[in-house]
Amino acid sequence: MSVQARRSVALVGANGAGKSTLLRLLCGLVPDWQGTITLDGTALPKGNPRAASRCGLALVPEGRLLFDSLSVEENLMIGRNGPWDLATVYGLFPALAERRRQRPATLSGGQQQMLAIGRALTSNPDILFCDEISLGLSPMVVSEVYAALAAVRAQGVSLVIVDQDVTRACAAADEVVVLGSIGSIRGALAAGLLLGLTQVVSARFDGNAGLLYVHLVVFITLVLRAISGRLIVAVLGATLIDSGSHFLLCEVLVIILLAQMWNLLAGFAGQISLGHQAFVGLGIYTLFFVAHQTAIPLWLVLAVVPLLVGLVAIPLGMVMFHLKHAYFAVGMWVVAEIRMQLAAKAQWLGGTRGMILRPGGEMLSGEPERPAFAIAAFGAVALVVALRVFLRTKPGLAMLALRENEAAAISAGVDVRRLHLILLCLTAAGTAAAGYSGGQY
Repeated sequence: MSVQARRSVALVGANGAGKSTLLRLLCGLVPDWQGTITLDGTALPKGNPRAASRCGLALVPEGRLLFDSLSVEENLMIGRNGPWDLATVYGLFPALAERRRQRPATLSGGQQQMLAIGRALTSNPDILFCDEISLGLSPMVVSEVYAALAAVRAQGVSLVIVDQDVTRACAAADEVVVLGSIGSIRGALAAGLLLGLTQVVSARFDGNAGLLYVHLVVFITLVLRAISGRLIVAVLGATLIDSGSHFLLCEVLVIILLAQMWNLLAGFAGQISLGHQAFVGLGIYTLFFVAHQTAIPLWLVLAVVPLLVGLVAIPLGMVMFHLKHAYFAVGMWVVAEIRMQLAAKAQWLGGTRGMILRPGGEMLSGEPERPAFAIAAFGAVALVVALRVFLRTKPGLAMLALRENEAAAISAGVDVRRLHLILLCLTAAGTAAAGYSGGQY
C-alpha cells in the first residue's frame, strides 16, 4: 500500500477485514504486527504513536473519542503549532466557532465529527487517516464533511478514508485499496512511495492490558481524596474547638499537600511513586541547609527551594519515565533510599560531621507556630490555585486530554513524555514545599 502526497486513498473491505486495525497500526496504536512502514524512505518504529504523530500521521478515530471534560476550543488547543490552528479550523468549520465554549457532548453528531477532524488537523499532519467518517451522520452532514476533506486535501494533506458509504469514499479518492478477508492488501495502485506497508499478516490490540493497574490507580486516588476530605473536616473541627491548634492545622495542610501531589501523579501520568518522600526530605534539608549556610532571607528561600527541587527532578524524570507501573514505583523508592544515604553519609552535604541545623523556632521570629502555619496555609492555597490556572493552559489541557484518552491525545499531537516530565517536576516541587512546611517545628 502506498499513499502519494496530496492524494486521497479509499480503504474498503468487508466487516472484519482489518480496515480500522490497519489505520490504528499505521498511527502506532497497535503494538504487535509484522511488516514495515516507511515515510519518505525512513522506517517508522512499530507501536509508537508519539513517533507516528511527530512524523505527520494523524487519526480521526471511529467513535470520535473527544475529550468531554474540555470545551470545543480546548479540544482544539492541544495540538502542535503550525498552519492548522484555531483560526484555520474555525474557517473550515464555522459551526465550531459558534460553539467554542460548549462541551462536545452538547454538540450534534455532525458537529462532533467536525470537531474530531479539527482536533486531528491541529496536530498539523501530512497524512490524515479518517475511520468511519460518515458513521451515524445525515446525508446533508456527510456532504459537508466530505467538502471539508476536499478543502483539507487542497491544503496539501493526504487522506486515507475508511467509510461504510463505499460509493462516497471511492468518489472522493484517487486510488482504492481493497482488503481481503484475512487482512491482506490487494488492488492498490502505487503512485510514488510516501507511505509503504508490506506483509501485514497479523495485527492485534489487547484492550485489557494494564486494566488491573488502572483499577489500582483509581482505588488509591479515591482513598487519597477521601482522606483529604476527612482532614478538611478535622481542620474545621479543630478550628472551632481550639483556636490555638496551629501545629495540628499545619500537619493537616501538609498531608493534604502530599495527597494532592500523589493524586496528580497517579491521575494524570498513571504512575504510583513509592519514593516521593525523597522530595519531602530534599525540601526540608535544602531549606535548613541554605538558611544555615547563607544570609538569604527566609521568604526568598521558601520561594526558591521548590524551584530547585523541581529542577533536580528533570534529569531524574528523563531516566525514571522509561520505567512503567510497578517498576516506576520501585525505582522511585530506590531514589529515595539513595537520597537518604547521601544526606546521612556524604561529608560535603554535612553527613558524618554532626552538623546541627537551626530549628524552625530560631529561623522564625517570635512564636514559630503562627508564621509556620501561615506558610503551610499559603502554600496549600497557592498550590490549588496554581494547578487550576495551569490546567487551563495548553500543557494543562493536554494533561486533561491525556488523562481522558491517551490514544486520542497522542493522535492529536500531545507529547506524552514532555507532559510526564512536567508532572514529575510539579509534584516534586509541591512535595518539597509540603516537606519544609512540616519540617519547621
